[in-house]
Amino acid sequence: SCLSKYREIRVSPGNWETSVFYAWIIQIALSEIYDVPVYIEGGNSSLNFYDPDNSFDFGEEFQKIKYNIEALSNAKEDLDCKNKKPCAHVIPEMWPQFSSDATDNDVNQDVNGMIGYLSWFIPKELAERDTSLTSYLGYIGNREYLAQIFKYPVKWKQYCEKFSKTNCTSGTERYPETKIEGERYFNETG
Repeated sequence: SCLSKYREIRVSPGNWETSVFYAWIIQIALSEIYDVPVYIEGGNSSLNFYDPDNSFDFGEEFQKIKYNIEALSNAKEDLDCKNKKPCAHVIPEMWPQFSSDATDNDVNQDVNGMIGYLSWFIPKELAERDTSLTSYLGYIGNREYLAQIFKYPVKWKQYCEKFSKTNCTSGTERYPETKIEGERYFNETG
């Protein structure tokens, strides 16, 4: 075994599922493929993939912390994590709007290829007509207004018969070929 060659790596996921799943991937890959011991830092919570009780416990203490920057700072001072708790070498998922927290604490940042963003799209003309709809705040408490703007979903056949200027007979549009296609809300291709 190569265990004596490597220090234990400590991973501190955020307090949401995908971050823990990324921590598990790191734990499995490093421990099973490379024989590197991996501990998942979760405060009083048990987030270890190999937990015999199959626990997925976001303890009360852990739920309060989005990103455990303190754990990264502690690992910077004590690489073996022998003296300081919490202590972690990796935060597997950090959203860009919070990355300044790490920079402010003089913690090195590197990208693992996963950068999280939440986005939604509306027609440009609608965004120009009502800029409140370019933020989630414009959708809060405005159910009637939103129903007037966005109406309801239209089935493919309805679209062709009521909204298409060419009745779906030209260009990239086509009329549904079967009754099942006509009942769809979108055209599945490929």
